[in-house]
Order: sequence, then structure tokens, then C-alpha cells
Amino acid sequence: PEWQQHGYVINYTVPGDTLHENGLPARYKPSVFDRLHDRGRSTMMLASKEKFILFDRSYSAGNGAPDAEGVDHGRDKIDFALVKDGDSSLLLSVLIARMTEDFPAYTFLHIFDPDSAGHLNGWGSLSWQLGVKHADSMIELLLAALELRPALKATTALVVTSDHGGGVPWWTHVDPAHWEN
Repeated sequence: PEWQQHGYVINYTVPGDTLHENGLPARYKPSVFDRLHDRGRSTMMLASKEKFILFDRSYSAGNGAPDAEGVDHGRDKIDFALVKDGDSSLLLSVLIARMTEDFPAYTFLHIFDPDSAGHLNGWGSLSWQLGVKHADSMIELLLAALELRPALKATTALVVTSDHGGGVPWWTHVDPAHWEN
């Protein structure tokens, strides 16, 4: 299918919600999980923000699309998912423990610490700065774990992205007209 954005704008957990029935347009939204899983590659998602359960639910056996390529690998596009609200360190431990020969072809890891601290105490606050330092230290640990596994390191691309670094008003980002949001 042609490229499309998900159009999902709800910024909190809605039980039972999927990307497909909401957002614009309201139709199945293929993902990187589809592309890899349908080609027989394994996937993993680790997130420390509860609302990210939306992704596991959207690409589950009940809501994922039928396999679009060759052999049918099923509709559940995320082979292993763990969403643990507020515990980024646990997720990193799980990720490192799973760095074996059968490590997934694609792993999505979400570290919530700076975003959570920014919303709670304001961006630039000491709490936010500590959240950024904690996220940075977890990336350092991930890189060190890869150093200890040369074969895995040779076949791994690490893409690091971030959530927003602030917003208007100071603790949120509810004004869509403001450039910082």
C-alpha cells in the first residue's frame, strides 16, 4: 500500500483501541512489524509507556493483517512484546538477556524517562535532566552489551530517536498551533 501516516492523536491509553479503527483514514495501517514478520523475520517491542500497548494490540493475532508474502506466518506481527509502565531499566535487562543467536531481526525499545519527567516536573528541570542521563546510560549499557557480542554487533543497526524535549504550556503539549509542540 501507499505510504500513510497513522493519524492517531489520542495521547492516553484507551482499552481495546487499535490504530486501525481510529486515526485518519480509519483502515489497516501496515507497519515495520508487518514488513518483517510477513517475510519470516522475528520482531520484539519493549516499551515503558503503558499507552504503547496500542501497538501490540493493533498488530496482534486478532487485529493484524493476514500475511501478505509467501508462507503464512500468521497475523500476530510482534513476536514478543513487553509493556511495563515506568520501568525502562527492566526493559533494558530483558533486551540484553535476549541478545542470543535468535535475537529478533527488529526490536523496538521505548525509554520513557525524559518524557515522563518533563511532563511531571517541566522540561529542563532537574528531574528531566536526570531522566535524560538515565536514558543515556541505558543506551551506553546497550552499546556495551553489543560490544560483548561481536557477531550480533556486526549485523545490528541501532537507530536512536527521541520523544519531544518540551512543549507549551511547560508541562504538556496541547496547543497544536505552537511551533514547539
